[in-house]
Amino acid sequence: MNIKLWRNNLFVLILGIFGLTVAFSSCTNVKKLHYFTDLPETTLDTLPILQQEERIIEAGDEIEIFLSTPDTGVIGPFLKLPANPSTGGVSVYKVNPDGRIEMSGIGSIPASGSTTAELKKKISNALSPFINVKKLLIEVKFTTFKVTMMGEVRSPGTVNLPISKNTILHALAAAGDLPSTAMRYDIKLFREYNGKRTVRTIDLRSKEVLTNPDIYLLKPNDVIYVKLRKASVFKEDLTIYTTIFTIVVSGVSLGLALTR
Repeated sequence: MNIKLWRNNLFVLILGIFGLTVAFSSCTNVKKLHYFTDLPETTLDTLPILQQEERIIEAGDEIEIFLSTPDTGVIGPFLKLPANPSTGGVSVYKVNPDGRIEMSGIGSIPASGSTTAELKKKISNALSPFINVKKLLIEVKFTTFKVTMMGEVRSPGTVNLPISKNTILHALAAAGDLPSTAMRYDIKLFREYNGKRTVRTIDLRSKEVLTNPDIYLLKPNDVIYVKLRKASVFKEDLTIYTTIFTIVVSGVSLGLALTR
């Protein structure tokens, strides 16, 4: 057996495998990493206005309640903290698993399934025996908007979005966006809201994401799951197998060199 020829062939084989690994690792179709690839190639494209539905209160939500009246002394018993004499007072309540809040000085008030306007009316009715509600200012608002990002995102986990910025683009940005290894299509949106459970499929390459309010405008506690691109799995496996093969071949070469 011609040892020198065998070594030369072995070197060429290793070099070829290395080149193949580099090629598969670097040749990613850039277009697959873009969003909304079907948008027209214009400097301006007008999209329809999407109306945000009024949010429904659910168990686990945090609600901020603001009370103000000319006589701030009368609202003290209904606040968690002392009222500001000039402005009023704020209390934050978490909706219990049974869908109610335990408000200071009043007790249990049903909240789940209501809008903030409806809860405001319930609070006003509950306070009417104690306070002149005609002179009472009540404001009710949410303090959190949480969504969960899972799978192939840079920073998976639960993020708290600004109340006024709760689109899927804001959620992706809060999670550090998608890496090149993430699938831009077949993304799953799990939603459990207002007594309904749904799963939607999202294709971030399509402009439909920007015009479909059920996708673009998120709901509180949505879960977005991003899959890993199959090509990324193949590249990883190829790199592992190539490394193992190279180690084995190097070992054989070393053995031949020592026994020469």
